Amino acid sequence: MSEKHIGEVVQVIGPVLDIRFAHDELPALLNAIEIESNGAKLTAEVAQQIGDDVVRCIAMTSPDSGPLSMNVGLLRVEDGLIRLSVDIRHPETAAADHIAETVRRAVEPYGFTLAPIHPEKSVYQDKNGPVMQSLLAAYRQETGDLSAPLAIGGGTYAKAMENIIAFGPVFPGEESREHQADEYIALDNIERLRRIYAQAFQNLLAL
Repeated sequence: MSEKHIGEVVQVIGPVLDIRFAHDELPALLNAIEIESNGAKLTAEVAQQIGDDVVRCIAMTSPDSGPLSMNVGLLRVEDGLIRLSVDIRHPETAAADHIAETVRRAVEPYGFTLAPIHPEKSVYQDKNGPVMQSLLAAYRQETGDLSAPLAIGGGTYAKAMENIIAFGPVFPGEESREHQADEYIALDNIERLRRIYAQAFQNLLAL
């Protein structure tokens, strides 16, 4: 079992954290650092050693969208080459080009090369911002549900334009049937959604 080294966060700038360690306990580049604060855990990666026993780290998780995840999607053997496609979903605090560079440095010693990536911009709205609060107010007025909004992974046409977010239409506790052979939505829910969307438009136009 590896020994744990304790550092001190000395500066936070957005998703970037500077952490000071004892002189002989400085972590190497690409190492994962786990930060605990008020019961919450954050994982960051060592990106740079900046001197004075301080390392600069990039957050690889966020309270809203959770931790970075990686899924091997397709493995092919063609013309004597092994090709591996990987789906990486990262929090809004992490940059795709930085993640790609980290992967490249990790795999090159084993004879692998990294093909060009095709990053999709994260769709993220501050849940305390005016857009999200306007949508939540419309939803809560109709449903009485005061639970916190959820950030989920996956594709969405909302990525095609700026300042857009996916909103609905599945209600909590109901079976999700989208993208399946027997996809459907209950008529009562269509009427319910009509009221929510009408109120949401009114709220957004008042901003």
